[in-house]
Amino acid sequence: MISEKLKQQLGDWECLYPFFEKPDWMKIKDVIRPDIEKVTPDVDNWFKAFGSCPYNELKVVWLGMSPYYTVDGYTKALTADGLAFSTDTKHSVPPSLFKIYKGMEADLWDRMNLSMDRKNNLTFLANQGVLLLNSALTTVLGDSKAHLMAWKPFIEFVINTLNKEKTDIMFVGFGTFANDLLRKVDRTKHMVIELEHPAASAYASRDWDHNNVFSKTDEFLSRKDKGCILWDNYLVELEVPF
Repeated sequence: MISEKLKQQLGDWECLYPFFEKPDWMKIKDVIRPDIEKVTPDVDNWFKAFGSCPYNELKVVWLGMSPYYTVDGYTKALTADGLAFSTDTKHSVPPSLFKIYKGMEADLWDRMNLSMDRKNNLTFLANQGVLLLNSALTTVLGDSKAHLMAWKPFIEFVINTLNKEKTDIMFVGFGTFANDLLRKVDRTKHMVIELEHPAASAYASRDWDHNNVFSKTDEFLSRKDKGCILWDNYLVELEVPF
């Protein structure tokens, strides 16, 4: 039986309820339970990606790898906030997110947007219909891969559900693990872009190969009459509220 707390976290994603009646959900909990004191993000944020992105407004799926597995050096709080690549605005800018913003700037603004609001917290993207999902919804501090395989059945369930029930979704995979999970997406119904994970470029101290994913996403959404994503929070806040 799915709990009321879990229903609250999932928001209007009732299509995911059947998974939580399956033995796979118990297996995930069995893997996490021994690690619970060092799990990140906080338990209240495990399903934040869904609660922040209404199912009926979904346009884009970003699939990363794992939540940030660190404590912020400045605030001493957990870096991960439940949204892929996002973190609290009080924290330092994570290297992956820095690379994403630099890629965004290169793709959309010819490497320069002096007024761009580079927010650490990416809720403004989720609220526009971007599902900021990781391939694992939890990990443990110091180990990015601790729960990857445990969460795989759930992420496959999510992707398969969206593949069947939705049309014209832009799926973006970040890194090999995420791209493998997107292999079965029907590319006659949806668009899929496979990218390297921005952390790889951060570790190698080079530019991230973003493949113009931001402009390609907007071109796809425009063709489908879905409306573009406002990638810069400065533009979101300029929107006239009527």
